[in-house]
Amino acid sequence: MGRTIRMKGRRVVFLQHDSNPLGGVGRVLLTLVKGLQRQGYESHVVLPEAGGLEAELAKIGAAVCVIPIPVFPQRSRLGGARYLSGLSERVSRIAEYLDTVRADIVHTNTGFLLEGALAALRTGRPHVWHFHTETEHDAPAALFLALAAPQSTARDTYCMLSDCVVGVSPGVSRYFEDAGSCRVTTIPNGLSLPDFDLLARSRRSDLRRELGLPNDAVLVGSVGRVTHPKNFELLVDTAQLVCAQSPQCHFVVIGPLSSSATVERVRSRIKQYGLDARVHLVGERDDVEGLLDQLDVFLLTSRTEGFGMVVIEAMAARRPVVSTRCGGPESVVQHEVTGYLTAPDDAAELARSIGRLLAEPTLRREMGHAGRRRVEAEFEGQVFADRFAALYEQCIQAPRHDNLTQRRVVADLLVGLTSWHAETALEIERLRTTADLAPPRSAWRRAFGPLFALTGRRRRSAE
Repeated sequence: MGRTIRMKGRRVVFLQHDSNPLGGVGRVLLTLVKGLQRQGYESHVVLPEAGGLEAELAKIGAAVCVIPIPVFPQRSRLGGARYLSGLSERVSRIAEYLDTVRADIVHTNTGFLLEGALAALRTGRPHVWHFHTETEHDAPAALFLALAAPQSTARDTYCMLSDCVVGVSPGVSRYFEDAGSCRVTTIPNGLSLPDFDLLARSRRSDLRRELGLPNDAVLVGSVGRVTHPKNFELLVDTAQLVCAQSPQCHFVVIGPLSSSATVERVRSRIKQYGLDARVHLVGERDDVEGLLDQLDVFLLTSRTEGFGMVVIEAMAARRPVVSTRCGGPESVVQHEVTGYLTAPDDAAELARSIGRLLAEPTLRREMGHAGRRRVEAEFEGQVFADRFAALYEQCIQAPRHDNLTQRRVVADLLVGLTSWHAETALEIERLRTTADLAPPRSAWRRAFGPLFALTGRRRRSAE
């Protein structure tokens, strides 16, 4: 897509599922809002709670509205009913906000929320649904699963409620290709290089000194939450192999230690291999930009990544990247040009790739510079925002759906019925608890499942 004509006065409303400015989705939103300002767009953001992201958005002139929106609880039997019982009210509040700010388009910047799409449909506005991960890992997909609905129902519902579905990588977009009921496109994430370089200079600390390491210590680092999908156990397995051959090498993990069970498994693996002095869990930092260029190699060991924002940040810092083939990084890292791509869960292959880079400093520098050039050419933040601005204009200018009124009626009916069913289920649970009765197995699945069967029948009849 080329650069759009500057459109004065356009208003876009974003919906976000958290208020964390350090997470990948939050950083992407900040880059997009800044770039859209240069295209004349006025950005409004609905956040579920006050937090650091609210302050960062205010700094760049975005309006923020806090509307508590829970994420569907994936492992709670009654949590689903509590979530659904408030759905109608939340959709109404967001629809009212869209009317108040006279939004031209709605952008749901996450796969975790249904409310933005439903509010856009209710008010007759175009809606873009922006997916950062494969959708089976997102909460609405868990909702459909809890209701014993097939994944195709989730995919079809996403498409029915969108003028365009945007995936951050071909792997994410591929999920929707069979639906055939909406436009699907891929827009890779972008990074504002001037902002990144400024932060790298201003937020710089001496990581080796902090860790008590000599200046000639070799650092292999990774950034991310210590959670199951990030697979840091594989990083430890790789470290064991590399450190046995490279006495000066240390591994660093930068990111929140948020999942206690996973953190304990990682620490246990470190202790098992006797790597307490060689693998360092440094926790969450707000100076990641200034730490990346202190690494010699960047390592990603994830099981799955929709895109891998930190990969292009490492490349922007001129670091060679070694990554598992886990989805998004395959469209970012050029194998044997900007780094290496390896099979998932293969510590030996990861170790060989790292060993090759540690043995050849010239190769490290060449790959690092190639990575920076690739970010400048393909993933620069303003290009990213320009692509979205062009997409917005196409959606705004396109004729609305012929069956839009029918779809609004069906959506409002389903939201109202779902909320009523959920409130009834909670009341039944309250009475059951009072009477000390055993809960019927999968009762709430049976209660809500027919609603999604209705969605499928309504959708087919509308076509």
